[in-house]
Amino acid sequence: MKRLLVFLMLVSVACSSTSRTDVAKQSAGGADAAVPNDAGEPGGEAAALGADPASGSAPTGRSRADDVGVSVPGGSSPAGVARTGGTLKLGVHLSANAAAASAFGVTLPQHSPEKVDAILRWINSNGGIGGRKVEAVYHTTDPLRGSFDQQAQETCTALTQDHKVHIAISAAQLYRDTLPACFAQNRTPFVWDVYYLTQRSVVPVEYLYRPAQPHADRMRFIVDGLVRHGFFRGARIGLLRYDSPKEKRVADTVFKPALASHGLKVTEEFAVREPKSASEASDSAAELSSAALRFRQQRISHVIFVPSGGAIPLLFLAAAESQNYRPKYGLSSADAPYFVRDSVPRAQLEGAVGVGWAPTVDLGPTSAEAHKALPGTRLCVDIARKAGYGADQAPFLYCDMLFFLQAALKDAAAITIDALRTGTPRASGYASSITYATRFGPGRHDGASIARTFIYDGDWKYVGKPYDVG
Repeated sequence: MKRLLVFLMLVSVACSSTSRTDVAKQSAGGADAAVPNDAGEPGGEAAALGADPASGSAPTGRSRADDVGVSVPGGSSPAGVARTGGTLKLGVHLSANAAAASAFGVTLPQHSPEKVDAILRWINSNGGIGGRKVEAVYHTTDPLRGSFDQQAQETCTALTQDHKVHIAISAAQLYRDTLPACFAQNRTPFVWDVYYLTQRSVVPVEYLYRPAQPHADRMRFIVDGLVRHGFFRGARIGLLRYDSPKEKRVADTVFKPALASHGLKVTEEFAVREPKSASEASDSAAELSSAALRFRQQRISHVIFVPSGGAIPLLFLAAAESQNYRPKYGLSSADAPYFVRDSVPRAQLEGAVGVGWAPTVDLGPTSAEAHKALPGTRLCVDIARKAGYGADQAPFLYCDMLFFLQAALKDAAAITIDALRTGTPRASGYASSITYATRFGPGRHDGASIARTFIYDGDWKYVGKPYDVG
């Protein structure tokens, strides 16, 4: 149980507080004050992305509750940055998973500035981003300190106000909307390739990019894929989710209608309180033990999840096993299937079926099959190996976000919010290191467009061919 609780803490909070901020070595000619903007004024980079065009400084971010719309100050996009000369200042958020995990005797993937630096060396030696060298500003956070909203706010403040980055990226999981909302409030585009439930209505589209993930409003394809495999035959269906307005809305407007379209319905639904800090993780475990008991009493035969990044299925399967309850599970890439596999009794997974769009997450980062699946994955592995890391240590999510930015801004005459927004549709089909294929368009910045069914047969394995999911 200790292993399960630590994982819940880490995947739930990796945007953390009381952190250190490291500024990487600047590329030649990268001092912000020396870079003119289009009007010939100094400080042009800081004024272009992440600044209020009316005041010339970044507005203060604010926390907010789930599902509250973000009000972004200012009118049109800020003035552009000249394409030649200078640098693109990129905020890179990392989470210190290894230290926290080791305290509990577990192992979790650890992303480091050195690993991201290896990707950036490749990026900068292959044209940079938008024709500019990339300078990374690293912000590493401790996932066991502070509330989730405090952690997110401090991360955003460090990158948007202390260092005024132009674009920010993060592979840290956080089951709150505070972080993308704060970046939007500070007019800073944010690329967040995580397995987190995000809707288009949460943040203005020009500020949030999820190139290898689907937004929640497209996730009915999870249900459709399970039906396509025949998963629900004779099923009494239980649905698990966090108890928040957002998760309830996704359950009511995405998952249940998808089931209804196939003549299916949820027999029993259980909502577990969403932890607001790592210290509340044990409460989720206790509630999910009650959920397992209720589902067993109601003869629930098939269980599906509104995605939680793996936290809910991880704890529920452990609780179910302790009660000798073994329903069939319907999962997706957003449920971290490889970590669930490695963290619960394998007997719990018999008969499990999933809909996946991310081979290294479905099969695991050590899977040779996953490493070979995609050109972008192979490139990321090659970069990692040349930097002295094993293939299983490749930072696939950071590779993906940087490959996406390079593709989206390839033909940009200037690095602006508008340039990223209008360039994103042209990035469709970029060499993703995470997902099979991507498709973008006006107003759509979540790219995953191909999925594949996986089953548990002594281990996770794909069955059938990849298919289009919109």
